[in-house]
Parts: sequence; structure tokens; C-alpha cells
Amino acid sequence: MYHSTYYRIPKRQKGPIVIHAYDMIHELYNGDNKTIKKKKTAFETADLIIAISQSTKDDICHLYGIDPSIIVVAYPGVSDVFRSRHSDTVSRSEQRSDDSRPFFLYVGHRGWYKNFDILLNVFIERRYYQDFDLILVGGTKTLSAKQQGAINRTGTRQWLKQKYCDDMELANLYANATVFICTSLYEGFGIPLIEAMACGCPIIGPNTSSIPEVIGDTGLLFDPKDPSDLAKQIERVVNDVSLSNALSEKGRLRSENFTWQAMADTIHQVYLKLT
Repeated sequence: MYHSTYYRIPKRQKGPIVIHAYDMIHELYNGDNKTIKKKKTAFETADLIIAISQSTKDDICHLYGIDPSIIVVAYPGVSDVFRSRHSDTVSRSEQRSDDSRPFFLYVGHRGWYKNFDILLNVFIERRYYQDFDLILVGGTKTLSAKQQGAINRTGTRQWLKQKYCDDMELANLYANATVFICTSLYEGFGIPLIEAMACGCPIIGPNTSSIPEVIGDTGLLFDPKDPSDLAKQIERVVNDVSLSNALSEKGRLRSENFTWQAMADTIHQVYLKLT
């Protein structure tokens, strides 16, 4: 058996071929044609495809005409470091122990389909920077000229902070954020969502692709092309402590359904059927 983790097919292989599939970003957002061709060959050769969400499975079937019976969904998990950063007894409004300002958290790169500008624009237009910081984790160090211009018009940059940190530091950010906001137009799964949930951080995410499937009723959804809808959901979290705490607890409990052991067990069971 050969299990390819990124669409590579061996030239000589006598046993079954398993392909791990993550998302259809290249196909849906004018990505690299070489990658698309590589994926097509892999899918058409595979005896079994492991998809990281039902959304990804549906996209594979739709875009490549693959028989759904050879595709199995196995959800990713989350590191235990994130599960250790929640509190069962302390309200989120009481968690902060330092003198820093409350903050919104964004994790990941900010280009292409990630749709980051909707968050930046809402944050500025609604003047959240007067009471909150916006912390960006990961991505490039530089912002676009348009983004820089919008930030400069607020009269200060002190509210925008960029960080590059390890999992423990990131877990601390999740645990103390007022809200974690995902703005992406498309995700094959969205591991930061589970990381935030495991840390007890309220989530706002787009109502597209795999996001509703992952967060269920534990977060607030918005139309990623409608800034007013994003602002509406932010207002709900910011102004309703009871809602914030409820989302925190529900997300933490739901995150327990996503473990690397569960993923491994699912894959092991389908391995047994192939051998």
C-alpha cells in the first residue's frame, strides 16, 4: 500500500494507492495548473481518497467526477497544548490578568482567498481600534499599500500587532482573545478554528465551504462578502458576555470531537478494507 500525502503517485506500485486530499483551492481560485493536473492524476489513480471534510469530499466529486464510495472523510485533530488553555470555571470576562487591551485575533496568511480586508475594513470603519487591538498571527510581515493607507488614516498604528509565535504562545492568545475571526472564502477544514475552540475562544467564521461543518452551532457565521454582516456578528460577541461565554463553552466541548487519534482510527479501519 502507498499513502500519498500530497498527490504524488509512484511510478511502480503493486498495492493499493491512497491519496490524502485537503482542499480544492487551486481549482476554485485560479491556482497553479501543474498542481491541478497532479491532483487529477492522483484522484483518477487512487483506490481510496481520504478527505479532511465532507465539504472537500463533495468538491472532489463535483469537480472531478470521482465515485463518492471511494472517498472517506477523516477529520484532522488539534495539539493537546491548545486543550490545556481553557478554564472550566472562570468567565471569559474575568480571565484577563494583565493591563493590555482586549483584542480580536486573526491567524494565517492574508492574501488570495483569505479575504482579510473585510476584517481590517470593518475594524477601522466601526472604530473598534478605540477599544480593541487587532492581533495578526503569521502571514507576511508587510501589509499592502492599500491596507497601510487605511491603517494610517486612523491616526495611530498601535492597535495593530503582528506576531510570530509557537503553539504555546498561540494558545495563550486564543485563550485571552475577545473573539477569533476567520474571514476565508474557502477552507478544506480550518485547523485554527479547532485550536480556538479548544482554547475556549468564541469564533466568528464565514458561512462557506467546510466552516459551518466544522464549527456547527458553536460559533457565529457571516456572509464573507458582506461587511455589515461581519460587523453585526462582532457586535453580538462584544456586547453580550453571556453569549460569549456560551460560545466559549460549546466550542470547547465540540473541539473534543476532533482528535488525531480519531483521524488515525478512521484511516486504520479503511486500510484494513484495502489489504
